[in-house]
Amino acid sequence: MITEEQIQRNLNDTSEPTQALLEMGFMLRRDVAHQERVRLNDIVESHNEDIASLRKQLDEKNREITDLKNAVETLEEQNNELQVTLKLRNEEIKNLKARLSRLENEKKELEDELRSVQVKVGRLEKEIRDLNNAKTAQDEKNIEMQEHFDKVQGKMETRSQAIKNEMQAIKETPHKAEMSMPVGFPKGGRQTSHQAMSLQPFQLPGDRELQALLFIGEMCQQVQNKMYKVVFPNLYAPRKRYKVKHIHRDLEKFPQPPPEKEESLQKWQELTGKFKWNEAHEEAMKDLQGKRNIDAHPSTLTEEGLTRAAELLDTKGNLKGWSSFKRVLELITIWKRLQQMDSTV
Repeated sequence: MITEEQIQRNLNDTSEPTQALLEMGFMLRRDVAHQERVRLNDIVESHNEDIASLRKQLDEKNREITDLKNAVETLEEQNNELQVTLKLRNEEIKNLKARLSRLENEKKELEDELRSVQVKVGRLEKEIRDLNNAKTAQDEKNIEMQEHFDKVQGKMETRSQAIKNEMQAIKETPHKAEMSMPVGFPKGGRQTSHQAMSLQPFQLPGDRELQALLFIGEMCQQVQNKMYKVVFPNLYAPRKRYKVKHIHRDLEKFPQPPPEKEESLQKWQELTGKFKWNEAHEEAMKDLQGKRNIDAHPSTLTEEGLTRAAELLDTKGNLKGWSSFKRVLELITIWKRLQQMDSTV
């Protein structure tokens, strides 16, 4: 760009004004052209930048358009797949509705059958209850018959043994007539006052042993009666004679309400745990009761009397196997504790 100072310098240096003006005009034109080129270059550069920016934006738009086209194609494919799936689902729904209708019809038929079966089950349950009651009654009758048979058998065995003992005593003594009379009577049949005071019933050999068996056997019976009473207080009948097998039977088969059945089972477990009860005690009582006269029952039992009876039987060799002397003493202890429990009820 030509400044005013440069123009003044050119006029001073040139002797001819015309030439100076021409040179100055040339310089002005050249300067203007330069400025115009600079301006045009700036404009072109600015336009190039705008063009580059627009091209960049155009490329981005093209990419967006391409992405959108791809997304549209993907959505169209998914839409087609969903249309197919929807058609299949509609078919499935149609089939399920038809199946549901069939199931409802079958349900109604089953409900009718269920009501019919319930009526039949009710009749069967009544028949089963009647059969159970009849079976229980028959079991009770069988038990009573067995007990009666045991009594008769025991009575016959006792009488047979007594006859054998009497026959043996008659064979061993030379005075048969005197041995058949009570002690204290003289041969002539008259009785002195001293002899009357000491009158004692005649005892055959083995009577003390038999009496001991009776005492121990009765103790076994009382133990079983009292155990049954503890386990089944509502079923216990005082005049009946119970055995441990009756406890097992009624725990398993007697139709008690569930709470009472559970209570009876708990009482039996507590009782057997307290006495350390086991199968050996049951077998011992069976063995001991099998040796006694079932038709004779001592009226009063005491711990001392039972212990003496056990000692006597042990010395005679009667306490062996299940009914050992030690186990009989255990049964006496159980009897004593049951007596105490019974007195507190």
